[in-house]
Amino acid sequence: MNALRQGGMTIGIALLGTLMSTRAISSLTDYISATNRTDALGVATTAVRQHATPVNLDMAPELFRPLLADAIGQGFSLAVACAGALGLLAATVLVAAGRRPLRDRGPNLATDRG
Repeated sequence: MNALRQGGMTIGIALLGTLMSTRAISSLTDYISATNRTDALGVATTAVRQHATPVNLDMAPELFRPLLADAIGQGFSLAVACAGALGLLAATVLVAAGRRPLRDRGPNLATDRG
């Protein structure tokens, strides 16, 4: 059970982190593309992965930092919403499984000795 828990946490963190960074890169690419800058995807990818203003940016850093912060915030919000939805789904499945009648749960080894 401990190994399953550790594996689940590792996979969950990796998937949520990927979802977060993908959303942040997409959002930042849209912002940069709207200003007609070149290589919007490359700049957005570098900025999100390094959490910093890229060196090759042809935009004032004071204008770029709020865009980066907003994009990362959007990615984090999406990751948290997905984690919450999956948590509610898991809780619902556990509650539903716990409410099955006892006769549907299989043999009870404590009383079935035959």
